[in-house]
Amino acid sequence: MVIIIALSDSGFMDILQTRVMRGPNYWSAYRTKLIVVKVELKETDTLSPVALGALSEKLAYLKPPLYNLQSYNSVLDIAAQVAVEIQCLAGMDCAYSEIHPLADSNQAILCFSYTLERAGIYAAQAAVDLVNAILADQPYLLEKDIQNLISIKRRYSLDPATGKIVYKARALGIPVQRQDKHTLLLGWGCRQYALKNGEDHAPLGNIGRIPVVAVTGTNGKTTTTRLIAYLARMNGYQVGFTTTDGIYMNNELETIGDCSGPQSAAMVLNNPQVNFAVLECARGGILRAGLGFDQCQVSVVTNISEDHLGMDDIHTMEELAKVKLTVPKTTRNDGYAILNADDDRVYRMKDALRCHIALFSMNPENQRIMAHCDSGCLAAIIEDGYFTICKWKQKFRIARINEVPLCHEGKSTCMMQNVLAALLAAFVNNVPVETMQLALKKFIPSPENTPGRMNVFNFDHFSLMIDYAHNEGGYRELKKYTDQLRVSVKVGIIAAVADRPDKDIVNLGRLAAGIFDEIIIRHDSYNSGRTLEEINSLLKSGIREVKPEMPIKIISNEFEAIKYAIMHARKDAWIFVNSENVYDTLFYVSNYKTTDQNPSAPQLLQKRVLI
Repeated sequence: MVIIIALSDSGFMDILQTRVMRGPNYWSAYRTKLIVVKVELKETDTLSPVALGALSEKLAYLKPPLYNLQSYNSVLDIAAQVAVEIQCLAGMDCAYSEIHPLADSNQAILCFSYTLERAGIYAAQAAVDLVNAILADQPYLLEKDIQNLISIKRRYSLDPATGKIVYKARALGIPVQRQDKHTLLLGWGCRQYALKNGEDHAPLGNIGRIPVVAVTGTNGKTTTTRLIAYLARMNGYQVGFTTTDGIYMNNELETIGDCSGPQSAAMVLNNPQVNFAVLECARGGILRAGLGFDQCQVSVVTNISEDHLGMDDIHTMEELAKVKLTVPKTTRNDGYAILNADDDRVYRMKDALRCHIALFSMNPENQRIMAHCDSGCLAAIIEDGYFTICKWKQKFRIARINEVPLCHEGKSTCMMQNVLAALLAAFVNNVPVETMQLALKKFIPSPENTPGRMNVFNFDHFSLMIDYAHNEGGYRELKKYTDQLRVSVKVGIIAAVADRPDKDIVNLGRLAAGIFDEIIIRHDSYNSGRTLEEINSLLKSGIREVKPEMPIKIISNEFEAIKYAIMHARKDAWIFVNSENVYDTLFYVSNYKTTDQNPSAPQLLQKRVLI
């Protein structure tokens, strides 16, 4: 949940945004119930120790007094502790608070724990209002806040009988989720039980967890998620999985949208038919509300490259890596974190983890892999043209690269990395080698299995690929692939994600110029307040830096751009389409190929939603 509050014209600080974390999150992988408040300071938070002491003394003279504040170095410290203290005075057990000043700004993040979500949100605003009032020497009626918090507690707390069951369930490691005011869900998937408020019995012995594989990274998350789900399904599981394209139950699409957040994960885990879950976990959902689960059996980190920097107060690659680290930190101690040994930032994550580590690498002579295997640990590599799993002195050859359709005859290195990660996830979930061998040969990179991920359509005299590549890492992998193509001309239909910084859009133009011979610029439906002319200018400036004479055409509508490229395709041409709405683009191109004529542009299947 994200709450935006307008700035007022007075006070030491104002709340810009309040977020409710309901699972492991960027601020803490272990404190899952946090209120995260972004504030803007009207003055520099540099009160002297004497002034801070005077402020603390004033708080101690309130009714009721606030005298349990711990060591503090700033007004922000005091505000965060006040938010905790007033919840405690209302009978709610809260203890944690922390502040994080934001670099080069007059803004900061206040984090503190909550017991009841509504109480935490209320406490955030009350704490800021109280501190502002005290600093302005204005009276403040704290008793009213405490009474309001007590009312929230009475209204939304569990009854004692239900509370005892929940306490016992959590002691047994059973996940508990509050579905509504009267219903709790104990356990996940097929091992779940709906507990009604007031009931005094639950069959805890039959309730528990199902295997969960959580996948994160910058690129490759969706394909890796889909392949792991396919491998599990081939092994007889009833699989629910989430991706940036939608929510699937046994490969049947149930919800279209960007479903890589916590609500989507909950929808899969709450499905009583599911006995194996694979959950894509993107940056946005982690920052917005945390993860939709407390633990996973297996985690996967594909890679980390520059994307989304400057958004949601994440400005550096180190901060971005910390966001992604949230996922492997939830791995059970007896589970596995699967990490990319070819990526320095991903590899270093192992030092922050308590679980088993499995590594993958494209290079069998990677020193990290060799040392890891020498110590008896698990890894996956490409050796002598085979996908190979290494465990201690044993090696399991799964399939030749050229036998795996997903790898596009060995031209797609990024797909090879996805395969390595997926094989390890299957291996540690006891999927037999024979099943993996069969699954890799049957998993075709088609619109059905991998929509929008290197989907190739072969027309009579040219070919067309639809792909989601939209950032630096994606374009660099695309170049590796296209450098191996033998075609007459490479035509790129590209677009810029408009909420990225100017430098990122310019750089995308540079990278596109290194890949294509001709470029068509299209535009997304939502451009974050930028004009189309601004986007065009930034892309073209990057393109012209690399290829001053590059032919560039502007066709704003994606389907019109595709139509133009197809109608003007030369013999043996290769056309690349960076798609905004994968399913609509696949539908359009499929119809074009089937009917060999220009179909009408499809109606959008559904507005993309973030859940």
